[in-house]
Amino acid sequence: MNSSHLESLSNEIFEWVVSYLNLDDIRNLRLASRSTAYKGSQDTFKSFFKSKHVDLTRTDLSSFVRLTSQNGLGCLVEDLSLVGIVYNPFALQNLVKNGYRYATKDEIARDRQLQGRPIPCNEAEISKAEEDLQMMTRSRKEDEELQRQALDLALLREAFTTLAANKAHGLKRLSLQVMVYREDMTTKLPASEVKCWKWVFETASRMFNLVVSSLHDTGLHVQAFDVFHRKPDSLACSLPREALDPFDFTTPTFGLVFSRLRSLFISLTGPIVVEDEYEAQSCGDPEQNLEFKLRGQKRDLAPLRDRIADTTSHKSFAKMLELCRELSALDLSGYHFPTSSTELINASRTMRAQYIHYLSRMVPLPRLRRFRLAGLNFNVRELVTFLQNHGTTLREVELNNVSINQESFEPILSCLSGSQMDLEIIRLEDLWQSGELIQFGGQREQEFTKISGDYAGRNVIRIWGEDTKKKISYYPYVGRSIGSGRVWRWNQRRRLEFGG
Repeated sequence: MNSSHLESLSNEIFEWVVSYLNLDDIRNLRLASRSTAYKGSQDTFKSFFKSKHVDLTRTDLSSFVRLTSQNGLGCLVEDLSLVGIVYNPFALQNLVKNGYRYATKDEIARDRQLQGRPIPCNEAEISKAEEDLQMMTRSRKEDEELQRQALDLALLREAFTTLAANKAHGLKRLSLQVMVYREDMTTKLPASEVKCWKWVFETASRMFNLVVSSLHDTGLHVQAFDVFHRKPDSLACSLPREALDPFDFTTPTFGLVFSRLRSLFISLTGPIVVEDEYEAQSCGDPEQNLEFKLRGQKRDLAPLRDRIADTTSHKSFAKMLELCRELSALDLSGYHFPTSSTELINASRTMRAQYIHYLSRMVPLPRLRRFRLAGLNFNVRELVTFLQNHGTTLREVELNNVSINQESFEPILSCLSGSQMDLEIIRLEDLWQSGELIQFGGQREQEFTKISGDYAGRNVIRIWGEDTKKKISYYPYVGRSIGSGRVWRWNQRRRLEFGG
């Protein structure tokens, strides 16, 4: 069919034809004539610009600025994902130096015998690794210079300013995530598939500062804000809570930024603290070659304990939430970063309860309907207070992988099914009471209740409808430790999402 035949089609039929094409084909079609360019710019073409990923590099940010300028197609974006990039060179360096590599995650999934075994590389593979390593080095230096000159902030601010001027309702969703170049320079890997956890968390902290500063400076509204929470993209990634400290959320300008926020999904972790020089210099990747004697060079734990015990960020988070008067969904997850110090681990565990401590004292959110708490511990009385403060609005509550010590879940479960709450859905999964996993009693399949789970089959309960007013019975699992492939996968999922 030539262009004259296409031009004779009605707009509706032309749009139907275009709906079967990918973006590159639509672009080529629009080049055929002015008429096809016009007809090819309808809903299907525009839909490709409603969701967009932008790497925080000079190339991607500059392209995003051009795309949004003069009310361009970039202003059609509704779901924007900003991606921080980590360059991890150690696997490539070792391949070039030694002439062998280790199996990737996909290769190990196909053949577990490859795990930990060196795989010899031919000359072509070594040459390709050298090219990728050079490209990675250049890209890392370019990004460091971009950040040093604050050009990333300037470019993002320019794009946000244009969006704010042309989108009265702002973005429907803004998501933050971190990706890693490690095995080559063509494949970006999520944090869950690499082990440079320290660099991932440092990038997450820098990204949050960049994005929140840009929102503050431009007044761009966001309806849903996903802060390193979307799964599976952000498994094994979280925001160090100290990233909240530089912002004064009591200033009126921040009130404008969060005034229209309806959904907040956020994963928070503690400060990045390590006990010896080996961990201090390591990014977490096992292919990073460090002298083992650094293990013996212990660091002074006193200032590290002080950082962990600082409640500034917990207070800041509560103040930020108080600004979100339109918030209807809050999903708060905790992530436990790895460290070998039992003392630091225990100190961090104690401080994770501070989130609910301050949330229970904040001014209630008048529109909060959905609340999910995961990967954290808390004081029972304080969580009950938070729930009761929102009892008139909450319709859905989920607790996932939460723990209490020397207390009982009974007051919480009584609160959820009590007269002060009017819940439509209750979901409880992996509740830990004094180190013991809770099992739920009753029939597994009921009209409005379902009990399931990977550990003894009773560690998850979902309740809806009229059953939300019934008493929730439970008991701690006290049987023998269960070892199976299903339980192993359950543990792996928990570790990816919540750390530890």
